[in-house]
Amino acid sequence: MFKAVRSAATAVMLALLFAAGTVAGATPDASSIEKAKAAAHPAIFAEPGREHGRLDRAGGPDDYGYIFKDETDSGGPTYNWIDTVGATSLDIAGDDTFGVVALPFPFSFYDTDYNTCYPSTNGQMGLGSGIRNYTNYALPTAELPANHLCPYWDDLVVDGDGINILYKTVGVSPNQQFVVIWDSVRRYSDSARLVFEAILSESDNSITYQYRSLAATALGQSATVGEQQAQTGNYYLQYSFDTLSLIEGRAIKFWRPPITTDVGTRRIVAPTGLYLMDTIQPVAVIKNYGTEAQSSFEVKLDIGTDYTSTVNVAGPLAPGDTFVVNTFLPWIPADMGEYAVTCSTQLSGDLFTANDRATGTATIVSLVEHFEPTNGGYVPVPGPGHWTWRAPAYPRPASPSPPEVWTIPDSGAYQTFESSYVASCKYVATRDTPEVMFYHRMYVESYYDGGNVSFSTDNGANWTIIYPYGTRPYDSLRSGEWGYTATIPWEPAVFRVPVLDSTAFKLRWKFMTDVSVEYEGGWMIDDFAGIGIAKPADDVGVVQIVAPGDTVIVGDDVAPQAVLQNFGSTEQTFLVRFTVGDGYEDTASVTLAAGLTDTIRFEDWSAESLGTFNVTCSTELAGDADPANDAVHNTVAVVPLVGVAEQPGLPRVSSLDNVRPNPFTGSTIVRFGVARPGQTNVSIYSAAGTLVRTLCKSDLAPAYYSLAWDGRDDRRRMVGAGVYLLRMKTGDFTATRKLVMQR
Repeated sequence: MFKAVRSAATAVMLALLFAAGTVAGATPDASSIEKAKAAAHPAIFAEPGREHGRLDRAGGPDDYGYIFKDETDSGGPTYNWIDTVGATSLDIAGDDTFGVVALPFPFSFYDTDYNTCYPSTNGQMGLGSGIRNYTNYALPTAELPANHLCPYWDDLVVDGDGINILYKTVGVSPNQQFVVIWDSVRRYSDSARLVFEAILSESDNSITYQYRSLAATALGQSATVGEQQAQTGNYYLQYSFDTLSLIEGRAIKFWRPPITTDVGTRRIVAPTGLYLMDTIQPVAVIKNYGTEAQSSFEVKLDIGTDYTSTVNVAGPLAPGDTFVVNTFLPWIPADMGEYAVTCSTQLSGDLFTANDRATGTATIVSLVEHFEPTNGGYVPVPGPGHWTWRAPAYPRPASPSPPEVWTIPDSGAYQTFESSYVASCKYVATRDTPEVMFYHRMYVESYYDGGNVSFSTDNGANWTIIYPYGTRPYDSLRSGEWGYTATIPWEPAVFRVPVLDSTAFKLRWKFMTDVSVEYEGGWMIDDFAGIGIAKPADDVGVVQIVAPGDTVIVGDDVAPQAVLQNFGSTEQTFLVRFTVGDGYEDTASVTLAAGLTDTIRFEDWSAESLGTFNVTCSTELAGDADPANDAVHNTVAVVPLVGVAEQPGLPRVSSLDNVRPNPFTGSTIVRFGVARPGQTNVSIYSAAGTLVRTLCKSDLAPAYYSLAWDGRDDRRRMVGAGVYLLRMKTGDFTATRKLVMQR
């Protein structure tokens, strides 16, 4: 993971500069671009020791009002190193990884409170998510998620005993400080070691970076130092990028100074995002960012070129308070397509106008699918263990409309040699060349892994790739195809489908990986929509088999259940068939209005024989437009809940055996002993501590027992490969065992 080798001339220059082992006190002004903002910006800020006035050497302000100063600036921070005494190890090691820590107080960053942070080995710290990207870029950048701090973003490694990333809290509320310390981490490309820290302050929500020990090759010349709230726009501050900017004893503070008179638009609630053609009530949230109460000012909302509405806020609006403006005139879109939305506050004498205005985009569409509460009738190929409909698994961030998305993998790291896809239900074009769009997020190895979108007009017999229209373009992939790759935050993608009016078609999202390197990332899809598309009139299908679960105790009676949906545009009455093995079959007649779902219960099935049985639920509708979503197939394992024969008698003490096989690929057997009658809980957890599957939660008599786990969670979805924890609790006895699932 070496970065691009820098020029020989640069290497010679550095050698001359540092041959004597000292660093000149006068370093280049690495933040000159950011500091120039202060001279050009009309805002006036309070400064320590003076009531008002322009900042002398501060970087910023950005469009939210954040600035930075170092210890050489008037009113800047004083270097005051916080040591590692009493600190807790983050317990991460090696290269390109990150951990998660709960913050001791809510930390406000650009007006959003955060309760966790994600420090990485590469000198970054996320407030909303973590990242393993070792290549640093100038800010702002899409290669770094939003809401990220960069005390020293470079390719660093935690490589031995005594080398660590630690954290601690000092002080008492409301003046606590949370500190993350990178202690003697090493640059990946040489032996240079660094000691630096990032400090979050409770009292003023400021961020301070401090540098205690720096090597000659680690003075910022291959690093990014700064912070970004957004990947585009002027919501970031960059102290330096690939520049000699740091010295030992440096302190850099980022914060938003108080302003007396300042109101602004916090966000546009509506209309922003996807909407069907209808009357829409605009809503916005404004905030008093200043230190004085404000009254009687106007808020103006513009949509497209033909809509304007102004509302007076009587107030008083106290410092820090928000107000929801929901009395704008209703908006009736004239046509489908995109509309620019702007909301602005108009307060006389406002001292910081950059936050007065917020913008958004409302897209009026003919069809929208948020994948809530069902999977939309989409079908994964080749089946479980690849594409999955679920909420994003840790450490992936939530989607724009949580919780459910289509994602690969379902959890953990994606597989090598992956080539799988999820296919949409059938759509019908209502105009030539309809437009489709969706939100997506990708985090994969650049060039080697990625994905693309295709369409088919023959039910998936043949697929033709389509290319983004006006949004992020494809890159070339190692597979020889074009597609998305590398790091993509949650963002919209737009495509035009080259079909004629009234043509039925499907879409496909294909994901491909090579032989090596697996990230805990992959590809996630949400909020599909279209302009000029509709669902066919006749399309019903099965969304999910609810019962029986993957494991049933022999002798139990189970009522089979399944979730059905009418994916079409007209009400339908149809037959549903449910089978288990060769010995059980039941049918039901169902009537569903367009778009609705229902959970159907069938006659009881008796689990009379041990073994594994196929389970199928299918719909039967004459003329169904999309047979691909008509059936769902699962299996159920009928297992004994009896004493294990090779362990005669009753257990004297409760016990949890090691599972066998382990590692496993399909299913594994859990054996345990209960010494005293009472409730026994046997469950599977992810390595992060999230409950995956409850195998047993019952009152059990003293005996030896065995259960099977087939690698599925409580919602019957196949989990990803990785490490899991098996935990048992009965009475005072608790035990944990490690399981490794392989694919």
